[in-house]
Amino acid sequence: YKKYIKPKNIKAGYLVNRQDKWLIRPAMPIDQEPFVWVKEDRLRSISGFIPMRNLPEYRPQYFINISFQDIYTKNTRRFAGEVSSNCTTYQYKGVVVTSGNMLEGGTNPRDLKRQNHCIVREPNPDAQPIPISEDAIWDYCSALTPFQKQEPPFDENKGVFKNGRCIFYCQPEPGQPVTLFGQSPNFRIPYSPQGNGKASTARDFIPDFLKDSKDKPAITDVAEAIFGFVRRNQQPEETEQSRVGRVFVSDGILKSNQEKQVQASQEKTPVKILLPSPKPTTFQHYLVQKVADKSQLKHYASQPPSDTKPGKTVIRGHKLYWHKPARIEVPSDASDTQTSLIKPIDSGIEFTFTIHFENLSQVELGALLWVLSLSSEKSQTLETGKSDEKYCFSLGMGKPLGMGAVKIDYELHLSDRTERYKNLFDGNLWHTGKQNNTKEADCVKAFENFILDQNKGISEDDHPNGRRANSLKEVPRIEMLLAMLRCDPKLDEEQTRYMTIDKKDYVNRPVLPTPLQVMGISDNRRPSFSASSSANGKAVITSKPATQNQESARQTEISKLVQKQQLKEGQITEAKVTNKKEQGKQVTYEIIATSQKLSPKEPKKYETLSIGQIVKVKIVGLREDGSIKSIKCVD
Repeated sequence: YKKYIKPKNIKAGYLVNRQDKWLIRPAMPIDQEPFVWVKEDRLRSISGFIPMRNLPEYRPQYFINISFQDIYTKNTRRFAGEVSSNCTTYQYKGVVVTSGNMLEGGTNPRDLKRQNHCIVREPNPDAQPIPISEDAIWDYCSALTPFQKQEPPFDENKGVFKNGRCIFYCQPEPGQPVTLFGQSPNFRIPYSPQGNGKASTARDFIPDFLKDSKDKPAITDVAEAIFGFVRRNQQPEETEQSRVGRVFVSDGILKSNQEKQVQASQEKTPVKILLPSPKPTTFQHYLVQKVADKSQLKHYASQPPSDTKPGKTVIRGHKLYWHKPARIEVPSDASDTQTSLIKPIDSGIEFTFTIHFENLSQVELGALLWVLSLSSEKSQTLETGKSDEKYCFSLGMGKPLGMGAVKIDYELHLSDRTERYKNLFDGNLWHTGKQNNTKEADCVKAFENFILDQNKGISEDDHPNGRRANSLKEVPRIEMLLAMLRCDPKLDEEQTRYMTIDKKDYVNRPVLPTPLQVMGISDNRRPSFSASSSANGKAVITSKPATQNQESARQTEISKLVQKQQLKEGQITEAKVTNKKEQGKQVTYEIIATSQKLSPKEPKKYETLSIGQIVKVKIVGLREDGSIKSIKCVD
């Protein structure tokens, strides 16, 4: 922090929004200082001022058009001795800026350490505005804290950004944009793994050998070869900057004889859905975690991988949602900016579309067919899926809520262009060069062989522990994909639910279990003791994320105990109070017979219960596996 935030380098200015770009116009100096301090007791005469000791009401404040004078020095800081809300009373005009009280949620006024606020002179009309780095703005807005979102004075999505507002910043080098800024002189700065002031993001934790760079030739993978690409950075002359795709997908056309179902969907009343934006700051989900202990979790200040060092962790993987019955529940206090109005179409409505492709190799066509086959009966005939399992894809919005699950059935039609143009007619019909689709299985097999090839395919570390995979569905990463695509089992709601504030998920930061753990499938990945693979690109699999072995063993033991007990709803059993949480009057019980832990709200019993106490509880509900879903204290 001290490397960037030095008193002499902190300046003050005013935000300027120009053509959707943010700039800072420096403030006029005060005796060669960019701003001065003022003791809080000097501000009590300002109408509407809220002192820091008023803890429930206190918030950062801005008071414009004030005047001040009597500048003096104390402990190397410059202070204003006199302040007035009348802008003509004293020598200088400016803005009073108050910041946080540094109590971090504390409630005791005696703990207050901050006693001073800042005063900034009006904008300097002779100074040129300095642009703010767009990357720095994105970093700032994506990592806003509850303090930086509180309204007033801030904006929930933009924080301090408001045209004409006073702001503090680090003076950049000449010709460079501002990268460090904030509401007060002691503003937060992002962790910068490269030491350039740019915040660490999830992308920094992608191993270098998986990313294109100027220092090595770009690699075209199967997906890019089929669908095309445009490189972000300018490539050398000998490297492709872009490639056109060779697959073309038509619009989906509604099948006939579905008028009643379509009409019913169109006549529905629009419903609200809550789809908050992704939160990469939930690092226990986005980054690989070797252990589930909160104090040992890896985060964006952990060392990312590089060409020469493996780093402490890597990005977790691809983000998918579980298929589950659609359930739309919108909290009553959700704002309009968080919700969307939709008319979901009824299930069972069918559309047809065409996928045209040209000049695909056998391997490339096999890749396309391997994916398309998964949600149809061909997943069994082509053996791309596991025996007796059913899969769905996801289309459209509402996927986190269980919406948008689709199945795709297809027919393959091949055309041999050389054969087509040899003849004009085929009897009384045009000669099309169409072939039968007996090559379908051969293409899928060619694709799988290409991926599993010992020299050109995936790394040895991608294969199951102790052996090489004979088909893609045996590769652990593909096993996880298939587990996420499954739409036949009824999954445990507790295992597939979203994070909730009530359950203290944001405080306790539980590690996201793997799809295999949720489905109860053995995890056969090969063990790896490095957080990421080697720089030569041979090892792609990282160490297994935790929802640790101890926790899995505990769940197994609980399942055994549950089966032995044969519990029933209404049954009275004993439990031990293991924890209490004031917020929500929540009490955690450990069921003595099964070792299960449940945390119901006990507003009436909360005050009478103590940690370690043995009480009697009534089983209110059971899950399908026989374990306890809900209880109520009856002591």
